[in-house]
Amino acid sequence: MTTLMPASDPSKSHGVPMVVLRAQLTCLVANYDERKQGTILTGDLLDLIDQYEQENQVTLLTQEQRTAIQPFTLANPDLDMSAEDIMNLVKLVSPNNSNQDTPHTSNIPSPSIRPRTSAPLRHIKPLSQRLRTSRSPSLDEPFDIDTKSWNDVSRNYSQPSPTDDSMSISAWSASDLEQEMMDDAEVEQMSLYYQKTLLLTKRLKESERSLASMTHENESRIAHLQTFVDDMNNNINNQKKEILEFKGKEKNSLDQISALEAHIAQIQSSQSDHKQVYVSLKRLVDEKCGETQKLQDALKSKEMLLEQTEETFSHMNKEFRQLMDERDRLVEMQVQLEQELIMSQSAHMKLEEQRCENERLKQVIDELSYDLDEARNSRHQRSWSRSDMADNIKDLQSELAMHYNTIQNPFQGDNDEFVNMVKEQQDATERLRTVENEKDFYKAQANDAMQDLDKVKSELDSLRKALQRENKFLVTELADLRSKAPTTPPPPSDKDFDGHSATSTGSDMNSLRPGVRQRRAERVRRSRLVYDLNDPNAQPLLMLNQQASSNPQPQSPPPSQTIVRKSSVPDKAQVLQLMRKSDDRIVANTITFALYTLVVYAFGIVTSTFLIETSSQTIWNVGNTAGKNKVLEVLLYWLEKLLSE
Repeated sequence: MTTLMPASDPSKSHGVPMVVLRAQLTCLVANYDERKQGTILTGDLLDLIDQYEQENQVTLLTQEQRTAIQPFTLANPDLDMSAEDIMNLVKLVSPNNSNQDTPHTSNIPSPSIRPRTSAPLRHIKPLSQRLRTSRSPSLDEPFDIDTKSWNDVSRNYSQPSPTDDSMSISAWSASDLEQEMMDDAEVEQMSLYYQKTLLLTKRLKESERSLASMTHENESRIAHLQTFVDDMNNNINNQKKEILEFKGKEKNSLDQISALEAHIAQIQSSQSDHKQVYVSLKRLVDEKCGETQKLQDALKSKEMLLEQTEETFSHMNKEFRQLMDERDRLVEMQVQLEQELIMSQSAHMKLEEQRCENERLKQVIDELSYDLDEARNSRHQRSWSRSDMADNIKDLQSELAMHYNTIQNPFQGDNDEFVNMVKEQQDATERLRTVENEKDFYKAQANDAMQDLDKVKSELDSLRKALQRENKFLVTELADLRSKAPTTPPPPSDKDFDGHSATSTGSDMNSLRPGVRQRRAERVRRSRLVYDLNDPNAQPLLMLNQQASSNPQPQSPPPSQTIVRKSSVPDKAQVLQLMRKSDDRIVANTITFALYTLVVYAFGIVTSTFLIETSSQTIWNVGNTAGKNKVLEVLLYWLEKLLSE
């Protein structure tokens, strides 16, 4: 293969003809016009010319032309220039070359024939360059030339050789070129021929590239097919080996099949025996299933009974807690009642003291009234003599007035005695007045005390009535509790168990119940007194206690009139001893009531548990009945002991 290459030396010295340069510049602008305006930027002119020369292997500008154009491109990089503008710029920088009308032989690129290898065919242009080349009008638009002239040009420029795959280009003679260049039409036709030659050269290069790519693809395909053939041969050898292995396995399988057939014959011979065993086992399984179903039913019934028992136990526990709360509340109310009892006892003591004081005051009043009557009688008897004596004294004083300063009064001593007697009479009158005032005061105090005593009596009557009502309510509540308490009989004794002690214990328990009930009723009657605090009839007692604690003591009489009353008031130590005994009795009654409640609930729980256990008793728990009965005996013994105490 040969290609058309420009001569280096002539191009450097003289340059390209203007006609050919115009055609090349037109193609350059058409290829690199991205904006489709027929122009390119001045700043990209030299770079695009270098790229076009490298792609098409031609020379457009000499080094002197490039050096002359470069300052203009640097000064105006954003200027749009068409192909005609570039030609004018080249003419300006090289006026000598623009005046040449006829090209010389040195200006025309001399074809050089050189062999081509396959290496250049592997050079692939970038995608953008290929697109620009494909979009060029020189590739798409056909040239309107006749076939005869195209054959002449192809014979003159290049003729590919089918044998050695080379290109031959006929040399032009200088005389022929001079004749053709004389005519402008011929020059234009030559430029068209030159452009067509370049196009054919491009197509030839593309065909060489496609041929090289096809050769490379065929070689790679042949290598792939060779590897595929080798793999197939390996697979065939492996399959042959597997066939041999399968044959050996088939033989072994046949041997195993014969052995299994013999074993199956033996199994069939013993199958009848296994069927009989299966039937017997099935019968046993059915029996066991029936027993299991019965046990499940019994278990469900026991579970239901257990749930009922647990529910009953929870109710009993709830009632027990309620009773315990009631007991705590009763204890608190008992404490309050004890405090109120102390206050009432103190009020009774004060009332007794007031009564004694009233009696003493009555005696004093009687004595004072008797003294007053005697004083009045004696005063009435002495009133006439004293008035006559006073008149006589006044007459004597008037008669002896003149002699008063000189002579001593002979009645001086009698006058002093009279004055003293008058003073004593005035003192006695004042004492009578004070005694009468004290009498009135003590009378008012006695009246108040009697009124308080009447109030206390009425309050005690109301409290007594309230206690009777609460006792009746307590009796009904105890009857309800007895009706709600479990009354199940004790479990029957077994043959190996002597039930004499249990029955005797139960009879003793029944014999002790009336006394216990009486004590419980008495204790509850005393403890239920606290409910009377909410009764409107019991409110005056609290008001009396508050008044007794808040009101001050009445004014004591003068020390001269008081009488010792220790004989009528009981001793303080005796009162404290009685109060302690009553407190101890109340505490003992409360504790006995709590123990009795606990005993009743414990007895009910033990009895219900024992009945549940005896009702669900089976063969494996018969030996534990004696121990449980003995535990029950011990519990009953301690209960009797606690109740007796």
